[in-house]
Parts: sequence; C-alpha cells; structure tokens
Amino acid sequence: MHALTLLLTLVAQRPDSFAAGVREYITVDTSVVALTHVLLLDGTGAAPKGDQTVVIRAGRIAAVGPAASVSIPAGVRVMDMHGSTVIPGIIGMHDHLFYTAAGGRAVQMGYTGPRLYLGSGVTTIRTTGSRAPYAEINLKDAVDHGFAPGPRIHLTAPYITGERGGGAMAILNSPEAARRFVQPTCRCNGALVYSDGASATCNGAFGDFDSASGCLKFAFVRFNRAFAHFNRA
Repeated sequence: MHALTLLLTLVAQRPDSFAAGVREYITVDTSVVALTHVLLLDGTGAAPKGDQTVVIRAGRIAAVGPAASVSIPAGVRVMDMHGSTVIPGIIGMHDHLFYTAAGGRAVQMGYTGPRLYLGSGVTTIRTTGSRAPYAEINLKDAVDHGFAPGPRIHLTAPYITGERGGGAMAILNSPEAARRFVQPTCRCNGALVYSDGASATCNGAFGDFDSASGCLKFAFVRFNRAFAHFNRA
C-alpha cells in the first residue's frame, strides 16, 4: 500500500517519467485502479464501512461505495483488498525535515524524511521551520520532478527569533530587521514565515511582540500567505 500511495501522490507525471530510484517504490503503474472489498474510513467521522470499492482515476476518486453496487470500468486493474483498510491521505500541518536529539545534535532528513512520511500515509506536509532551507527547496524540487519519492511539500522559511533566542535561529530585534529578513526569505521558498517561541533554545523567543507581528504582517501583505506561531513575552 505504501507503493500505491506514492503513485497516487505523484499523479502529475506518468509512471515511466519517474527516476529509477523512485520506481522502486511503485507497484501500481496504471492511471486507473479499483480497490475492492476494503474497510473504508472516509475521514468525516462516520463509522467505518466494510466491503467497499474505491475506483481511482488519475489520482482522483472516481467512484466509491459498496462493492456490490460500484461499477468497475472494463479493462481496469482490480486489486482484491480483503483485510485492508483505506483512509484518506494524511495532511501534516506541523512537520520537519530534520531530526534533533539530546545535546543539541541535529541531522537533516533529506533521504529518510520524505520516505518515512509517505510510508506512513502522509501524502502532504507543511514544514514548520527550516534549519537548512536550500536543502529543503532542492528536496521539494526533486520530489516534484519525480527524482525522489516523497509527499507534496509546502515549505516554510528558516527559524527566526528575538534577542533572547539564538542557536540555529536568526535573531531579529526590531520590526525593520524582521522585514529585511522576510523579503529575501519569502522570495526563495514560498512566502511562509515561521517564528518559534516554544523551545528552550528560544527562551521565550520574541520579547518584542511588534517585531514578530510585523514580520508576519509583512509576509502576508507582500505574498498573501504566511504561517507563524510565537509566544508573547
């Protein structure tokens, strides 16, 4: 099912357009497939439905319902999925492409991260802060063009913090400094700004709330979207 998830996530390309290293994860290489006799969790909060059939065409659900009533087009690949459960792809709203450990160690997960997300059914992620923004920009590009397996990736900017923060984060101490930081950052990675005020490293992050809110407002006005979370001292 992990391989199936990969193909359905990257439907903008033909299966034969993927790099060899990506095709290793693909076992379903047709644009239309019927998953029959599954237990279906539709994500609405409704009770699970047994013995369902889902027909997927070009990465979109074309039909879904009881196996006895769903019409399966002729010539479509049919997969008998008795004993399997189908759920919607998970959209991760707070994700990272790096790993931190005790002692301040941090490792970028450019290889394992996207594979683990996808293998866990997470078909879209939004990163919430970056320690290596250009590595993540390049990774997103590789996934988008079929050179690496992974979910859809929505990137955020490098971490920013106030005078009491530091570490791997950019220290900003005025609204003007925040605006100067946001302008080039947004230009290169999708106009998303992330301000972390929760970790011990930040020690409360922005003591100057105007700097934090000014950074966010500038990003939103200029690029029409922004994301942030921060604590007010």
